[in-house]
Amino acid sequence: MKHTKLSKEALKEIRANAGRGGLLYRDLAKKYGVHVMTINYWANDVLKEKAKAAKRKWTAKNKDYMKEYHRKANQALKMEVLSHYSSTLECACCGERHIEFLSMDHIGGGGAKHRKEIGLGKLYHWLKKNNYPAGFRVLCMNCNHAYGHYDDCPHNKKDMFK
Repeated sequence: MKHTKLSKEALKEIRANAGRGGLLYRDLAKKYGVHVMTINYWANDVLKEKAKAAKRKWTAKNKDYMKEYHRKANQALKMEVLSHYSSTLECACCGERHIEFLSMDHIGGGGAKHRKEIGLGKLYHWLKKNNYPAGFRVLCMNCNHAYGHYDDCPHNKKDMFK
């Protein structure tokens, strides 16, 4: 038997019987004069699409659950990354300890360029995936903003605008 392009009739029958496998696939292969792996390939393709559709439908019905699930997962990832870069979980500049205010800073700048390279909102994933590279620190949002716009923080100077 050889691998050939299947007719619309054959594909329709394979799709109708996807997931039943075994002898049925062998019988279909004989019927259409193709290798059983061709039948398996098309059946698996159909099953993958059915699974994706079912997942999309379930996710749409369970939006609140998925929102909470992702919120908790993102919080856990943030805690893991912040804990790696700051054992005391505080801003390296002012000592702020509210987790909601803490963020990661690119030491020496370059954060905007790096975010464009890895994708917006993916820094914590990138840090973990790359084994927490050097060149980052924990800062609160205010200190991070000041370093980004003024190259220093008011906590280090009396008046930055003089």
